[in-house]
Amino acid sequence: MMSDDGDDRFHGRARWIWLVIMVGFITIAALELLGVRPK
Repeated sequence: MMSDDGDDRFHGRARWIWLVIMVGFITIAALELLGVRPK
């Protein structure tokens, strides 16, 4: 179990990246639904 520390770090970073991607995707989808298309 020597890679637990590295795995925790990776999961934490991956969770943040996934969260940012999801928030961005939802934001773009909401803007398109409202009729506002970012250029």
